[in-house]
Amino acid sequence: MTISKLRNSALTLLLLLGNSVHAEEFQVSAADHFMLPLQELVRLFEKDTGNKAIVTGSSVGAIYTKIKEGAPFDIFFSGDATTPVKMEQEGFAVPNTRFTYAIGKLVLWSPDPTLIDKKGEVLKTGNFKHLVLPNTERATYGVVAKQAMEKMDVWEKLKDKLVIAESPVVTYKTIHDGGAELGFLPLATLNPSKKIEGSLWIVPAAFYDRLEHQAVLLKHGENNKAAKDFLTFVKSPRAKNVIESFGYSMPR
Repeated sequence: MTISKLRNSALTLLLLLGNSVHAEEFQVSAADHFMLPLQELVRLFEKDTGNKAIVTGSSVGAIYTKIKEGAPFDIFFSGDATTPVKMEQEGFAVPNTRFTYAIGKLVLWSPDPTLIDKKGEVLKTGNFKHLVLPNTERATYGVVAKQAMEKMDVWEKLKDKLVIAESPVVTYKTIHDGGAELGFLPLATLNPSKKIEGSLWIVPAAFYDRLEHQAVLLKHGENNKAAKDFLTFVKSPRAKNVIESFGYSMPR
């Protein structure tokens, strides 16, 4: 082996050892609809930095409760813009770290490729037995699904056909398992970075309130450099491209 190759090998070893010595662990909590893009973002960040992220996905309400009870989360990716503000006000989040990481899109989806038309008129015909949507009181996407149905004047007409799930992930599972023929979901849940099977209607943004999703650094992660670096990474063009590929819009 030449001196040059020896020098390069030694440098590589030093870099690897350096990453190992300075690698940090941090905990990320996220609304479950963001789990697919978050896992990809974590994969890229871990590969680049050697740091390790422990990821927990659940409903916004469940994560908020866990944080209040002392869960050691360093970062929170919420499904709304109100819960991170409330966390700041209550002293659970670090001031001036909150930002909008994505704008969500609501879709009506069915695994049946012929059920949903391009204008969502199936909601007016009612040619189905069950329609599932996330909780209309506690889940952000359930709230806006109800708004869209009211906009179309079908909420009261379809009440007897509704199935209420606790979260978008449970909504998807209900449809997948045959508990309903169709339902309202975040577009990201269907992973549009790949081919989406079945039929869907992207609900016009004018039919519901803006789905602004915000992230915030929590008090537990205030001195965790890896957690802060990850939030910086999420704001980068590279990370934004990943998020957009999963069906979100970016704030302008």
